[in-house]
Amino acid sequence: MTLDGDSNSPLFTYFWIIENCPKLLIPSGITSPRFIVENLENTIWHLLLFTIDKLSFGISIHRDTDDGPEIIKVNYQLSIAYINGSLSNERKEKFDFPKNSVRLNNPISTESIFIIRKNEFLINDTLTILLRMWGISTCISQPNVCYARSRLGIEKRTFYWRIRDFSSLQRGQEVSYSVDSTVPVTMVLCFSNDNDEIVRIKFPGNKDNRLVVFNFKIIIVNQRGNTAFCRTENDCFNTGDSFVDFLDKGRIIKDREYFLPNDVLTFRCELEIGTGCIYSAIESYRYLPQSQRRN
Repeated sequence: MTLDGDSNSPLFTYFWIIENCPKLLIPSGITSPRFIVENLENTIWHLLLFTIDKLSFGISIHRDTDDGPEIIKVNYQLSIAYINGSLSNERKEKFDFPKNSVRLNNPISTESIFIIRKNEFLINDTLTILLRMWGISTCISQPNVCYARSRLGIEKRTFYWRIRDFSSLQRGQEVSYSVDSTVPVTMVLCFSNDNDEIVRIKFPGNKDNRLVVFNFKIIIVNQRGNTAFCRTENDCFNTGDSFVDFLDKGRIIKDREYFLPNDVLTFRCELEIGTGCIYSAIESYRYLPQSQRRN
């Protein structure tokens, strides 16, 4: 037997192309299309890209349940590809993969990939993840290459939310607005429970275990239609109630000519809502696995 990991040429290379990914707006992990590695005893694999927190994300490699050996030794290299073709990680990792196992990599800075060095990693809002695999082989095999593509769903919503008879609202009262989207997002106008009565918007936590992630920019519009006060935030999850504070009610009523034409408080809302993966498929193999060939 020879250790193909000692060679510079991998037995298998997997390109995972993720489209519509200008930022990491994923409500949960994105699973790549599953792929078969005949050169590694017909084992089946997939990758998972997932958010760790607002600052970082991870990519993991998974071996699925298959007809291969109980444990397979693999050298692999998992990295994000620069648009010039070079790799963010040149280091090989060694791991013994049992069936239905996972191997995590080190956390990756979200800001580095999607903000600071975005022009180096993303082209046309497309991110490419590259997996290269080496292993123990009993015969000389032709290196194989697989291309897979996924597309993320991001819904952009811009709308005006007008709160009529604002001055008559009391502490404890709420006004709700359901955003027109394919995933549940609700906004609730309410007041803080202290003497200041801060005007706030609540994004209620999910009640049906459906995770949503979104960015927002919410503006209080003055009587001329211009910005009077603005709040923005990125990577908001609906795992629990979240609150966005604006101004105290007394100040708004005191300057009613500026804030409340006809006793109407107007918000201009811009939301980007991550709806998850809307397309995912293997596009091609250099050599189609035997199990997928037509007789």
